[in-house]
Amino acid sequence: MKDGASFAERFEGWFARPIAKLAELPEGDGAFLALSASLFLCERYYRTVTNTHEGIGGDEAFKVAAANDFGMHGDEFKRFWKVYRHGIQHQGMPKLIIDNGVTYKWKIDDSYDAVTSIDVIDANNRVIKLNPWKFADLMLNKFRSDPAILSNATLHAFAEILSS
Repeated sequence: MKDGASFAERFEGWFARPIAKLAELPEGDGAFLALSASLFLCERYYRTVTNTHEGIGGDEAFKVAAANDFGMHGDEFKRFWKVYRHGIQHQGMPKLIIDNGVTYKWKIDDSYDAVTSIDVIDANNRVIKLNPWKFADLMLNKFRSDPAILSNATLHAFAEILSS
């Protein structure tokens, strides 16, 4: 990355181009890493637009904003977040959760929509579906459509390139 690169240039170099390279891997092998990057971009985006940061309050506000934007009920988003974000960011793989006696499993496929859908299998089982590539595109395009958002985060300010 060149010294003095703009926010948009840094974003493309550090996030968009690496995700695009992951998409080139055969058989979807880059999907989990692309999804991991997309999930932290999702959190960065919605925490920035709601001016909330983990550990200092506002955890609910960022989830409500994301749920509304995705057209999901708040509880659905929270389950999605636990299955995908907590699973991938903590253990490298989405996780199974049990909430109110209902088991939530996960399934990814490139035929699904960008925003998750939840299929009811039976009274006690649900599957949260996600297309990691469309989700990545969704999150990348949120930043591309408003690149100034990259400069608005305060606790996790966007890195700068400085000459040594």
